[in-house]
Amino acid sequence: CILDLGCGTGGLLLALEESGYKNVRGIDISGEQINKAMELGLKNIECAEAMQFLNDKKDEYHLIVGIDLIEHFTKEELLDLLNAIKNALKEGGLAIFRTPNADAPMASTYTLGDFTHEVFLNYFSAQQLFLNAGYRNIKIMPSHIRVAGVMKRLFQCLFWPLLVFVCKLVLFSSGKSTKMIVFTPNLLIFAQK
Repeated sequence: CILDLGCGTGGLLLALEESGYKNVRGIDISGEQINKAMELGLKNIECAEAMQFLNDKKDEYHLIVGIDLIEHFTKEELLDLLNAIKNALKEGGLAIFRTPNADAPMASTYTLGDFTHEVFLNYFSAQQLFLNAGYRNIKIMPSHIRVAGVMKRLFQCLFWPLLVFVCKLVLFSSGKSTKMIVFTPNLLIFAQK
């Protein structure tokens, strides 16, 4: 059983269903987004607030996904949400999140580009958050933004390594280690119950 928190118009749910997954469910706080998802033919979706939806769920889901979700909660709310997600996961279940990366070059473009963002995470703070919430096997990975167009992709492929090198050089010259720093615009966080 898979739950997409903040499913929006249901793109991920649709991709999962087309890949053969049968037991998928999505919720979103926006009725407009849910209506668009229904127009795509998705049925197992509903308009709901995440905390209220998760309150009575216990050991129900194998996987819970939150793409561009956790940055919209205050620190207190986020800890409560992560606990509710953990309770809703089956033992050994997995939670996957994507969130803006506060260590990215020009991070304010991603972290402050949406007025509704409340929490900004980097590798270390994400690790602290999920450890404190009682998750295990936490993996934090880079997540690039896919760009449209051959020229943009070529530019990204050529200049991204140079940009990362310059960022590492700046950090090195300030005495900071770069071992656990991710520079991509987003982080992917995998955490197991």
